[in-house]
Amino acid sequence: MTKRTTRRRFGLGLVATSAILGVGGCLGRDDDHDHDGAYTLVLFDRNADESVADYHGHWHGALPSVAVGEHLSVGADFEDDDGDEVKLGEDAYQFDARVADDTGILETESHGDHVHLHGASPGTAAVTFQLHHDGDLEWETGEPIELDVVDE
Repeated sequence: MTKRTTRRRFGLGLVATSAILGVGGCLGRDDDHDHDGAYTLVLFDRNADESVADYHGHWHGALPSVAVGEHLSVGADFEDDDGDEVKLGEDAYQFDARVADDTGILETESHGDHVHLHGASPGTAAVTFQLHHDGDLEWETGEPIELDVVDE
């Protein structure tokens, strides 16, 4: 066996071992951690029927503002890391939102396949979006997106 073949086999073995250890390190863990790359998310304004923001490790776009006493109805399209669409609704997968800083500016309400973001008082709120599977948190955006609540 040549020196080059030995190095190549060692390199391939190192890559394979690293991959196994990397995957194995995530499989047996019971803590709530997310993998930002596990899902991509597209948010759309259900009233305007248009996409407004997308998340794949970071945000592009912005949520439209909502008036105090009104709500923004937000739908979502999730894709897993294989590019397969995640079916949202009353079955296994649920779409939800969480206000990152509880300032009383915004309230959230999940309807399974969409959420309502209710404007409670003027200001800016930071919102994270979540995917639940069989009642457990499966994934959450790693960073919040801002939403302005305005007086009108």
